[in-house]
Amino acid sequence: MRQSIKAYLNYLRGRNYSPNTIETYERIFSDLEQYFPDRELDAITLTDLIGYREYMGWKSLSPSSRNTVIGCLKGLYKWYCTVNDLSYSSNPTIHLDQVKAGSRIPSYLTPEQVNFMRVKARNLLERTILEVMLSTGIRATELCDLDIQSYSSDLLELRVIGKGDKERIVPVTEHCQGILDNYIPWSERFRSEEAPLFIRYMTGKRMDRRHLGYIIHLMSGGMAYPHLIRHTTATRMLAGGANLREVQELLGHSNLNTTAIYAHVTAEFREKHEAVFGEQVVEEPEEKPKKKKGGKKNDDTK
Repeated sequence: MRQSIKAYLNYLRGRNYSPNTIETYERIFSDLEQYFPDRELDAITLTDLIGYREYMGWKSLSPSSRNTVIGCLKGLYKWYCTVNDLSYSSNPTIHLDQVKAGSRIPSYLTPEQVNFMRVKARNLLERTILEVMLSTGIRATELCDLDIQSYSSDLLELRVIGKGDKERIVPVTEHCQGILDNYIPWSERFRSEEAPLFIRYMTGKRMDRRHLGYIIHLMSGGMAYPHLIRHTTATRMLAGGANLREVQELLGHSNLNTTAIYAHVTAEFREKHEAVFGEQVVEEPEEKPKKKKGGKKNDDTK
């Protein structure tokens, strides 16, 4: 099985699948190999795969996560049957149904939680990252991949490379423009690479997803992660009167149904979002993160 999986992953790389997608597939197939040790792909039956699907449920994987795995398996077997000249009926995933999932309403940050994060940003780098994510709703990977040349202050826009290497133009607010225009010259003294827009504070190298998640975790006192900010942006846009098609274009969704899950905003949020997301915070929130005892400080948090 291992050799077939390696060949399939190389096939996906040849089709320009992103490194993050390849990494996800590798994790999925590693779990598959552990469940079916010493089994070849053509020795696994539909009954075996149904059992594997149930096993994923016992592992408490959400329906959407299980369906992601099932989609990966279908792609693997379609490729395997093609390259090995096997018949259509030899593919056991043809009749492997996905898990039914109810409507999922994503959570989002309240105005008070956004206030908390703005105050807790420890430097201009962190504040700028937060404001860009709130203003644009871009994905973590998209933010890390931004170059200085991706930003146009004159046009108030970012040129973003999304999934499938699709490019889109994302507007930024004037509030966000002011912060970016201050951040870029400020960051020059820390840079070891010229191209990246966002860098790690101490190394000067391009920001990566892991460290971005760490920054958001610290700013929020452990209550937020990068994709939650994306949810928040979509929610506040709909609250402000934007239609689903406009939000779809901003977020880079290929399917409007993906955007529709954000249509859950409340009247209370509709009233609060405009003032909070466009204004500087001047009040210190009451809650203060507890200090950790002992341990070394992370140099990138200064």
